[in-house]
Amino acid sequence: MLISLVVLIILFYLNRKQVTEKEKLSFVLVSDLFLFLAGFYCCYVYDVKNDPSYFGAYVNSEQQMWVGEVKDLSVEKEKFYKVLMSVKGFQGKTQLNGNALVYIKKPIDVTQLKPGMVLQLESNFIQPPAPLNPHEFNYKEFLERKNIHFQSFVDPENVQVLGESNDFSVINFGLEIKHEIKACFENSTLNKEAAQLCVALLTGYDDEIDTETINAFAHSGTLHVLSVSGLHTGILYAVLVFVLGWIDRNRKYKFLQLAIISLSLWFFALITGFAPPVLRAVIMLNLIAIGRAYYSYSSQHSVNILSVSAFLILVFDPLLVYDTGFLLSYSAVAGILYFEPGFTALVDSRYWIVNKVWQLTSVSLAAQIATLPITLYLFHQFPLWFIFSNLIVIPLCTVVMFLGFLILLKLNFVAPLINGCSSFIFYCIHLTDGRDSGYIDQIDFTWSDLIFLTAFIIAVAIFVKHRTYVYVAGAAVLLILWQMISLFEVAEKKSETHLGIYHINKQTAVDVKNKGIINFNSELNSSNYNYHVKPNQTTYNYADMYSLGFDYVRSSNVSFLKLSSPEQKPLIGFLRPDYLLVSNNTQLEEAYLTKNVRMVIADGSNNYNNIKELKALCDKFAVPFHATREKGYLQLNL
Repeated sequence: MLISLVVLIILFYLNRKQVTEKEKLSFVLVSDLFLFLAGFYCCYVYDVKNDPSYFGAYVNSEQQMWVGEVKDLSVEKEKFYKVLMSVKGFQGKTQLNGNALVYIKKPIDVTQLKPGMVLQLESNFIQPPAPLNPHEFNYKEFLERKNIHFQSFVDPENVQVLGESNDFSVINFGLEIKHEIKACFENSTLNKEAAQLCVALLTGYDDEIDTETINAFAHSGTLHVLSVSGLHTGILYAVLVFVLGWIDRNRKYKFLQLAIISLSLWFFALITGFAPPVLRAVIMLNLIAIGRAYYSYSSQHSVNILSVSAFLILVFDPLLVYDTGFLLSYSAVAGILYFEPGFTALVDSRYWIVNKVWQLTSVSLAAQIATLPITLYLFHQFPLWFIFSNLIVIPLCTVVMFLGFLILLKLNFVAPLINGCSSFIFYCIHLTDGRDSGYIDQIDFTWSDLIFLTAFIIAVAIFVKHRTYVYVAGAAVLLILWQMISLFEVAEKKSETHLGIYHINKQTAVDVKNKGIINFNSELNSSNYNYHVKPNQTTYNYADMYSLGFDYVRSSNVSFLKLSSPEQKPLIGFLRPDYLLVSNNTQLEEAYLTKNVRMVIADGSNNYNNIKELKALCDKFAVPFHATREKGYLQLNL
């Protein structure tokens, strides 16, 4: 990398004079090589496992005494508090670093878990488990991309408070402010839902909002208002520009205006924990503010500013390129910059309100088009009423956001107004929370679909801008090729026939896919189904699903029996199944393990003792054994 940097500097000096096309090409190639090597180096440095002082090198399987500092607001769960902690040292080892996700069981004094508190704990560290079902959310990979490779479960009696950290940290300072803001809203006269909404709008802390409400926001296409994003930062910037411009109309103190705007934006980013969308917006708006104050800034420079902000953020944290918020934020802004002016120009009314409503609609439509490939690939759903939801929810959330500032100033007389606005927001988002009527769910959208749809949108966008029919032909070719590949994939999926056994703790879940029909045998709640089973069934490509109980399945050459109670044991000798699923801690004796059984399967409804006994029995008779707790999902081809 150092050599490429030296060559780059030399070529840059030479390019200041008259150069040939080959020399220009050499400069571009060396620049690309340098950026690639610099990116590789940033990734290496960012990975905490490459740090000699990383605490993971001293972790063993036993309980250890260690010291850690709370690095974020604690999240209250039903039986424990989830806390992000920085490990400072083990017994005999000091000045270590690295973060771990710590789960401290209740009851415990939550004031001990404030950001900046130093604790001494005794526990063991384990790596987050990999997903055990196909297409299930990979929580292990999610944490690793945040440089978190271990988690720990701690009993409250093994926690001792050592005091607050003496080292000043800008991050901790911001977290303390966020904690005070959260406490201020919780102790106000706002109702619980309104307080949680205000905290989410002002700080991005939405961990305590219930899952049903989060899903309702997602189904309405307005989830972005809960996670602090460029929308909130842009609103703050617009208000600051308006107020400061009204005070200093002649712009005599433009440097002071710039300083106030920059400090306010970075302070807002600080209390949100430097979320990627906020960082993007803050960097962009700072550059725009500088351009407007000292240079001839125009909207044509926005794409360059967007690229610069992405480059700076990825230098700081290169793995943010995998972050959902980062991808959606940048694709949405790119879409707004490219599509919104054209959409807005379609309507030119003499009524101001009509133009403003259409401009908001254009922004929403442009962002939706640009983010469509990513949202379909990641979430497999599409909100049908996103335009109308955004027209209602965004203005109301803006009102709630600024009224929330008054609550922070102890002006609680606005609490009834916030409560009313919040109730109306929640009412509106639940109106579009009906499947098929409010949103389309379980859209089978693969990686190849993502590539083709992205390329198709780009080709159509270029054609609309340049009116070159080459891009029409390119878009048509892409569309035809995409549909041909999709037809082959769909035909293959529709012809599959198999039986799947999922792993779900303390429960049984089995489905049989017979070409375009699914028979699902389980009584899972919506949370377990959506997390463990739904992602895989989405890949079945819109198969018709029925929930019918079954214990026995037979095809031309394979038979399957689910043994869920002792009364069913005689069926083993009568039906002579090839595959035997044992559930609900049903014990299996030697007499029932017939020679016909090709495999015994234990699902997540069995405890560890019963699994151990079943494994020993199968080993004795040389029968293959599969425990979903250890090996995960099992698919049997019928």
